[in-house]
Amino acid sequence: MSRIQTRLLPDFPNENRLGDALLFRELLGNPGRSTFARYLSLGLIPPPDKKLGTLNRWYETTIAAAVEALPTARPLKGASGEPSSPNETAVA
Repeated sequence: MSRIQTRLLPDFPNENRLGDALLFRELLGNPGRSTFARYLSLGLIPPPDKKLGTLNRWYETTIAAAVEALPTARPLKGASGEPSSPNETAVA
């Protein structure tokens, strides 16, 4: 039997440890790179806390807070890409 490996450590989120985009994407349900970049450009994901050369790094606490906030920041869509109910497109 194979075991599913995860990048999460038992003490996640640690305020002193940095995580990369792969960890961020794993916690978001493994969206594509272009979707992740779109979330970043729209401001749904905060900008990186640190840059190591060309690599983006976020503190794990920042990642955890963004993952919790993201489902409320983006509309849920059905499998067809259309809003799952007519009320989601209504503007209050």
